[in-house]
Amino acid sequence: KQSKRAGDAKTLAVILRSGVMMFQGNSTATEAMLDAASILILEEACEATDEEDWVSSQYLSSCNEFEVSNYLFAFALAKRFDKEVFIRLTDQMTEDYILESCSPSSASRAMWSCSMLLSLDEASGISCNKQNEISLISGESFLHERRGDLFHQL
Repeated sequence: KQSKRAGDAKTLAVILRSGVMMFQGNSTATEAMLDAASILILEEACEATDEEDWVSSQYLSSCNEFEVSNYLFAFALAKRFDKEVFIRLTDQMTEDYILESCSPSSASRAMWSCSMLLSLDEASGISCNKQNEISLISGESFLHERRGDLFHQL
């Protein structure tokens, strides 16, 4: 069952995309929209930790390839990298029903967005000591592998 606070997935995708295009840079409006989207993307995942087979939020499972790729696009355009949101969205893009219906436009939007988000993470992830460097390198490798996997599946 979809969250009671969740609206239509397509409406949210259009609002996010339009919002980050209208309010470029560090905008209170953009931050509020992305915060709300993050809650929807991550909400059910936190509530369902007791179910082993549960991978993605119920809200995301109601989304199609256009919507998920636009969520990625909005975060990339706003230059806001959130590792948990990134993982949830890329997991959803590799679901069978998404891959079967994915248009070239949605695939290219998702790939561009993933590359942009990972470049932002790399730019902000400058480590100050050796211990952090090791975990940073393994974390970056994991995220880049996810992008490569998404590329091959799309």
